[in-house]
Amino acid sequence: MKKLLLLFTLLAVMTTVQAQFGAGADVVSRYVWRGTDFGESAAVQPALTYTYEGLEIGAWGSYSISADGAGANENDLYVSYTYDDLTLAVTDYYFPAPGTYHMFEFSPDSSYNLIEVSGAYSYNSLSLLAAVLVTGDFDAAGEKRNSIYAEAAYEFSLPEEVTLDLIAGIGNEIYVLNDKGDFGLVNLGCTLSKGMFSTSLIFNVEAETRYLVFSASF
Repeated sequence: MKKLLLLFTLLAVMTTVQAQFGAGADVVSRYVWRGTDFGESAAVQPALTYTYEGLEIGAWGSYSISADGAGANENDLYVSYTYDDLTLAVTDYYFPAPGTYHMFEFSPDSSYNLIEVSGAYSYNSLSLLAAVLVTGDFDAAGEKRNSIYAEAAYEFSLPEEVTLDLIAGIGNEIYVLNDKGDFGLVNLGCTLSKGMFSTSLIFNVEAETRYLVFSASF
């Protein structure tokens, strides 16, 4: 009950200050995140955002169109703060699979919520990201770990309002399939975008697989 009261109080405060609310959704032919396919299905990915100066509070989800992929459904909450070219964020990754009702389970021994701390830096067309999972991350033997992901991306502006993004991301532990959990190249590719449409070619070198993903943003 106290948690619900705190949530409603926070929402009330948010509506009393001058800020900007946003809502939207993406439809993707495949949900591929940091080189890993979630659900092996097309998905709808809604989002809500609240921004006030450099602060942003948001909710993002991914819901499989196929019933077979429902186990990969995801609902994330995050808060971030941007100052100049630097953004710091905390994200709660929550996977509400059928029969899972542990939204507030944040104990060190629980894997229902994965908490990530990340930092991003942008300079002109270059962007860098580093992220670490601080809770909820366990290996197959149940041992706690802190998986790390790092990424670099560069954006090119092409004629006719087309953009091309090149990306390279490495990760260890949860992101790779090798037994040792060593760092591997898991997210290498490019995205071509125009208006609300984009197509991404993604190579997971560590897993020796690739994806071609189409998305539309609304």
